[in-house]
Amino acid sequence: MIVRGVFHCHTEVSKDATLTHEDLAAFAREQGFGFVLLGEHRDRMTEDEVREAAARCDALSTEDLLLVPGQEQEVPAPLKFHIVGIGVREPILATEPIAIVDEIRAAGGVSVLAHPTRYRTHPAPADLLDAVDGIEVFNLRYDGRHGAREEVRALLETRPETLAIAGFDAHDPDDLRRAETPVLVVEVERLAEAEVVAAISAGRFTIEMAGEPVDLRRPTPLVRRAGAGLRRGLFGVARGAKRGLDRIGIRLPERWVRAARRRF
Repeated sequence: MIVRGVFHCHTEVSKDATLTHEDLAAFAREQGFGFVLLGEHRDRMTEDEVREAAARCDALSTEDLLLVPGQEQEVPAPLKFHIVGIGVREPILATEPIAIVDEIRAAGGVSVLAHPTRYRTHPAPADLLDAVDGIEVFNLRYDGRHGAREEVRALLETRPETLAIAGFDAHDPDDLRRAETPVLVVEVERLAEAEVVAAISAGRFTIEMAGEPVDLRRPTPLVRRAGAGLRRGLFGVARGAKRGLDRIGIRLPERWVRAARRRF
């Protein structure tokens, strides 16, 4: 059977999100999704909170919808890489990059380097790129609506076995209204957490955006790349202006800030 769903979602237990598990379940049903892969911020949660979040996923999962627990572990400063463990229920304890990947794999999960776009000033080392199961080549929160950035896509050129994954990175209700939500289309025998995680690990999935299939390994068309560059430039100008206003004590309404993030 073919099942659609989303990867990399947060709830209020991540401490920087306002979505609830119930919000994600309702959204998934409205969209006809069969699964939601969570990636809660492990470094902001206690071990008990990690287990409680997994239990909440179980309580809201049904025969036609799975909320799959997962954690996004942060490597300590100055590196601060984020690695998502799909399907990992017990608290991730490791904080060193390769050790995090090993722990995720030992737990039967899938390790994904999250939003590499964020690390342009300190790129992930080759040993980490080689160790993870997948790379979040496109992240809606960081990469906007125009597809994978070329410098990130290039990470896959010498890593044909590495999974190319697109992430939603939803935190707030406004995120659920974005039309460009990246969707994972997974082939499984039956809808079960272990089946979905195993299918992703084996690469039995494709990516859709706005209802169209997307190959994250192929170069982004020039017109889309130019549009994405323009949007990033405009967003950079807007972000600089906001920081300037913040420094002199002028606060923009939060709804304006959220609207700008959705736009760019």
